[in-house]
Order: sequence, then C-alpha cells, then structure tokens
Amino acid sequence: MNNQVKSVFAGRFCVLQYIASENDQDRADSSPIIALVTSHDGEIGIRVRPEWEKIVLPTDRNYLEALYRDFRMRIKSDPDGLFRQLSDLSVGPLVTREAGSDLAANLPYLRLAEQFQEI
Repeated sequence: MNNQVKSVFAGRFCVLQYIASENDQDRADSSPIIALVTSHDGEIGIRVRPEWEKIVLPTDRNYLEALYRDFRMRIKSDPDGLFRQLSDLSVGPLVTREAGSDLAANLPYLRLAEQFQEI
C-alpha cells in the first residue's frame, strides 16, 4: 500500500454495519459492514459497499437511501456533528461497529475503505 493512499485515509473513522430490521441485536457481530466514514482535516468522507442494495432487505432499502441523502446534505452543513452522530449509532438498521482515531493504522478497515465507493 503506498503512502499516498494511506494519507487519503489518515484520520478518524467509524465503521457502520447493517443489522436487518428482522434480526435481533444479538447477531450484530456477524452483520456486514456496509459503510465507512472518515474525518480528516475537517473533511468528512462516506464510503459505502458497492452493491449494498443486494445485502439490505427490501424493507430497509428506502430507509438507507434516505439516510445516505441526508448524510450528503449534512456533510456540507455540519460535518463534525454528522461524524459524531455516526460514531455512536446504536439503534436502527445502521449501527456503529467501531470508531477509531487512525484508519491508516487499521489495515482491515483501510482495505475496506479502498474497495467502498464514496457517496
């Protein structure tokens, strides 16, 4: 992995996983990671799993699409507030799996970030 790629993903991060509305919270450890949020030098980036729609139940798809639209708007108006909120989600189909201070130092999540697409 080159240093230029690592520098793009330097900074704080949070990993969001999808918990199907029909699942109970006890299965959270096996739920797929669906989005990764980064914060670096005041800039927020939100990257989602390609073809995330295939993972999400049809009943949750519209809800997540609305959330993603909201995230894109809030990145412009309140990026720090959005990052804080996403770093501590605990209810609903999108919850925080982990938050940290240096994505570049976390190789498994860094690899995911490289594969995910910016929204």
